[in-house]
Amino acid sequence: MTGRRLGTLAAIMALAVLAPPSAVGQVSAAAPACQPIGYLEPPVGAAAIVIDQLEGHTALAPIGSRQERSGPSGVCVLLFREGNETPVAVGTTNERGQFALPRPAPGSYILVAASLDTIDDLAVPVRLTDIPADPERGLLLHVRAEEDDRGGLASAIPHLALRRELLEMARVDQAVRNEWVRESPGGAPSPELLSRMAAIDAANTARLRDIVEEHGWPGSDLVGLDGARSAFLIVQHATHDVQKALFPLVEAGYREGVVSGPSYALLLDRILVRDGRPQVYGSQAGFFDGELVLEPIEDEANVDVRRAEVGLPPLVEYVEQLKSLLSSPR
Repeated sequence: MTGRRLGTLAAIMALAVLAPPSAVGQVSAAAPACQPIGYLEPPVGAAAIVIDQLEGHTALAPIGSRQERSGPSGVCVLLFREGNETPVAVGTTNERGQFALPRPAPGSYILVAASLDTIDDLAVPVRLTDIPADPERGLLLHVRAEEDDRGGLASAIPHLALRRELLEMARVDQAVRNEWVRESPGGAPSPELLSRMAAIDAANTARLRDIVEEHGWPGSDLVGLDGARSAFLIVQHATHDVQKALFPLVEAGYREGVVSGPSYALLLDRILVRDGRPQVYGSQAGFFDGELVLEPIEDEANVDVRRAEVGLPPLVEYVEQLKSLLSSPR
């Protein structure tokens, strides 16, 4: 089979550019929308999470799924002194679920994440350190829908600096690809743009390999969900040899729950197709004679069972997503 391969949905959807933390969470803008949100007591016996900065993001797992995704947006994030009804810092999550609030004086606080109609209220005891650690720690809020009977919780993001770096690498990656979409929708990039894209991919890949050598695969337990997805985006645009070399770490991260199922599946399929072998999850597609055609799938009759196991939608829905994306104006 020959034709122009599209690659994974994650790669071709021109993933939204990730905002740097400095662009997130302004007290004055958030305060009016969050005024109805008041002080909440955390669950009895909840241990304080030690952090250095009021920075991080929310993650939401759809009901019935273990796979978390970034977001939602517009969640009020408020910081209270214990037992005090007046917040000392207020912000909202941006469209990617990210937040960053001014750092108050060190001490013990209650952080409340809530919205008026979308998520179950979450109250978390936190302790802001006297002297920020190196690396600084932030906060990942695992929120739940109001009708979800699983309770929300929070965990630390141990390496904020590395998270910021990965977000910036992903932003640069997407900026040059969005430029391609604007200049040549549906066509090949110009030689100058192709050269710039190759240079960005090479630099990002080299830095990612350095990060992996020092820290192992940067999963959500190290850099948060958005940082981990930034690392995945970068490896998606690495060379085939690099992808194969790093895949065992991605697979191990998936087994340990710090790499998302869709990320694992998309990378595995990409490697298999480039090796000339059938894909497992049906994520790779191509244009052939002007039609969208999936690359060969191993045991296609059971592909939806495998897709469900890693948190991917049924194959027919995925194909419709691809067709809708490709037919929509950009």
